[in-house]
Amino acid sequence: MNHELWIAEKEGTIIDKETGIKYLIEELTDRYILQIWKPKGEKPFINKAFYKKDYDYMMSFVKGAVNSQKRRLEYREEKKKNKTLSCHVKCAKEIRQELKKTFPNTKFKVTSQTYSMGNSVDISWENAETSEEIDNITFKYQYGHFNGMEDMYEASNLRNDISQVKYVKCNRTITNNKL
Repeated sequence: MNHELWIAEKEGTIIDKETGIKYLIEELTDRYILQIWKPKGEKPFINKAFYKKDYDYMMSFVKGAVNSQKRRLEYREEKKKNKTLSCHVKCAKEIRQELKKTFPNTKFKVTSQTYSMGNSVDISWENAETSEEIDNITFKYQYGHFNGMEDMYEASNLRNDISQVKYVKCNRTITNNKL
């Protein structure tokens, strides 16, 4: 193990500079006690005793913890680089942009959600435009409809040029001061 990458902390705890993994080896008469903490951990996730003859085996636990943390950090970085939005989030974003462009003076709240067997976008606003005006714009973002006669959802409006969801719901609130 390359000890140039390690720094000593108070009371014998050693920290890996690259990953933040901390470890402490307590030497007793006939064995070692190894404790390993994750970077922000309060309790050690490894707390184990080893016979003195098993020093190399004990150090393999330290190497394993460091390598595991390195893989975890690499995975997080890779995930950040390849950050892709889910289809319902993309759809909500596209609806929000189109509504803002079409009705610049109206404040819309556009949220998305996913659930078992589907997803949806909810749009709400106060006063201003009617639900029919908003439905005319947002209809294309819903890829189908529920057929109650046959008790099934039919994909009757599929498009490949935009993101779509199973349901787009509009909710207009009329306040008394705007009537």
